[in-house]
Amino acid sequence: MRKTLLYLFFAFGSFATISAQSLLYDQTANVGTSGILCRAHTDVASQIYDTEGVDDFTIPTGATWSIDSIVAPGFYNVVAPNASKTIVTIYNDNSGLPGTVAWADTLNDGDPDNDGTLEPHFIDPIVLTGGTYWLSVKLYTSTTPWYWNRITAQVSNYQFLWQNPNGGYAVCTSWAGLNPCLAIADSSVAFQIYGCEGIKPSVDLGPDTTLCQNVTYTLATGSSNANFQHLWSNNAVTTSIQVSQAGVYTVTVLDLSSNCTTIKSVDIDVSNPIINSLADDTTCLGVPKVFAVAPCNTCSVLWSSGSTNNLSAFSTDGYVSVVSTDAISGCTESDSAYLTVIDPGLVLLPGNVADLCAGSEITLSTTLNYENYLWWDMQNPALFTDSITIDQDGYYFVTVTDANGCEAEDSVLVILRPNPTPIINSQFDNSWNIRLTTQDAYNSYEWSNGETNAINTVTTNGLYRVTVTNEFGCEGTAFVSVYTIGVSEEIANQLKLYPNPATDYFQIEWPSGWLQNAQSTLYNIEGKIVMQFSVTQQNQRIDVANLPKGTYILATDSPDGLAKTTIIIQ
Repeated sequence: MRKTLLYLFFAFGSFATISAQSLLYDQTANVGTSGILCRAHTDVASQIYDTEGVDDFTIPTGATWSIDSIVAPGFYNVVAPNASKTIVTIYNDNSGLPGTVAWADTLNDGDPDNDGTLEPHFIDPIVLTGGTYWLSVKLYTSTTPWYWNRITAQVSNYQFLWQNPNGGYAVCTSWAGLNPCLAIADSSVAFQIYGCEGIKPSVDLGPDTTLCQNVTYTLATGSSNANFQHLWSNNAVTTSIQVSQAGVYTVTVLDLSSNCTTIKSVDIDVSNPIINSLADDTTCLGVPKVFAVAPCNTCSVLWSSGSTNNLSAFSTDGYVSVVSTDAISGCTESDSAYLTVIDPGLVLLPGNVADLCAGSEITLSTTLNYENYLWWDMQNPALFTDSITIDQDGYYFVTVTDANGCEAEDSVLVILRPNPTPIINSQFDNSWNIRLTTQDAYNSYEWSNGETNAINTVTTNGLYRVTVTNEFGCEGTAFVSVYTIGVSEEIANQLKLYPNPATDYFQIEWPSGWLQNAQSTLYNIEGKIVMQFSVTQQNQRIDVANLPKGTYILATDSPDGLAKTTIIIQ
């Protein structure tokens, strides 16, 4: 019974025809309905029942085969497995037995149509040179036995060997023929080898790749051999193509010298775009504007502000930018927008500190016009006017709204300033004219005779007025009467004064008509009055012993007019 399980008869249809280049070796004539169990178990406990069969084939001396696929007709004695794996091993010959491994691999889905015929394809061709080799094909499964079809007519140079290396069936733990192992006639199994005679072109398109949106990628075969002919699935015939769309791209490279063809494909995917949608915007000065990007669970975000959140606030005029990076694909997307910051431009007149002169008013206003105004101080209700006129000191506040709806606020400190009270000083200059000045210095002067300097030299008698302005813009006025200038010599010559220079006194002889009708005033060089007396005697002595030495002016208001005489005291 055990040997019967190892060697079964099974009805089968024709084996599949695969897409390959050329049939290099064919051992499928007279395929029978019986088969030999060839299976590798996936579970360790069952691996004692692993079985393997090999059949030989020969490559002519001096030839080179590039094998891209193998067909091994067979059948299952139970329901066909789903997406089974196939183990293919090619052994070097060792004196009529399998020797060292020349090539081996485990291939996915060796039976794509589940009809029992294994059809392993090799991404990279198996390159073998002249000599004898042994082919092993077995199903890699623990649930479904696979039987390799025997051929009914034995050919002298065909030879099939089999083994159960782990001894689970207690027969042939090393390579032997069918008769000694299973007590059946020695025979061979059916198989075909496809490929080409020669070395297939080496083609490497690289791994399947995911591209970022709007990125162009180069697919290249890596071959510039003049004997190689290229044909891409997009009908290009160059060694490389530029792609930016998703799809499977295939290239067929034909070596014209050997007719060997290599077909390679690569799957190009395109990452979903990261959507950063920023739009130009405006905001008011001092009011941050928040920009946002759409949430992306696999993305990192970097704003020009340095923020790494989906939201970022900006409050300065200029460009706003963001870069989003998908951690999975590595794709980036950038966007930018211009933020215009509207400054209402609030500037107060006369300024943030205003001076209010005593007894006057001041008007507070703005340099620009606005849609709305709101003025108030700490006690009074608000005024919705473009300006206010006040006569008291204190803090005053204003809030304005421009045509864009932007608000700004500011304040004015109004300080009450006293008006100046100028005092006019007068003194003679070297020409005996009167020089008028104020006791204190001021920012500006306006004299009644049109003079605007701090010093006003007058040459005629009369009443003089000065209006001064201090550093706060406040004004004050003062008056002075000048009457010691321009005395006629004829009037002064009517009196006699001696000694001159004088030491302790001087003597004056008055005209007789001046007695009891004249008044004299003595001025020092600075124009200050130092003595006053009436004309009471025709010959009158005036004591000056207590006066400082210097030059003096004696001005006498007489019936004939004003007489001016110079006196020196020494």
